[in-house]
Amino acid sequence: MDDKQDSEKLHEGGVDLSRRDFLALSVAAGLAAAAGSTLAAAQQVVETDVTIKMPDGTCDAAFIHPPSGSHPGVLIWADAFGLRPAMRDIGKRIAA
Repeated sequence: MDDKQDSEKLHEGGVDLSRRDFLALSVAAGLAAAAGSTLAAAQQVVETDVTIKMPDGTCDAAFIHPPSGSHPGVLIWADAFGLRPAMRDIGKRIAA
């Protein structure tokens, strides 16, 4: 494997991308990703606390779904640390 030949083959017919262009594209992609998560968080969802009956007791959970339409909902249940707000936020982002 010859890195020089591989590099030359890569750049033969392609467009050269400068560091400045690469940085601009990277920043644009990051901003687009951040804007998408902000928009998803701004959408309204319905959050309901539910209790799931288990063979050895009950389990606290949260059912999160869009307010209208036939869209799937998200069921979040407690982990070792309980039903944390961070887990509810993840459920809201998924349901939005």
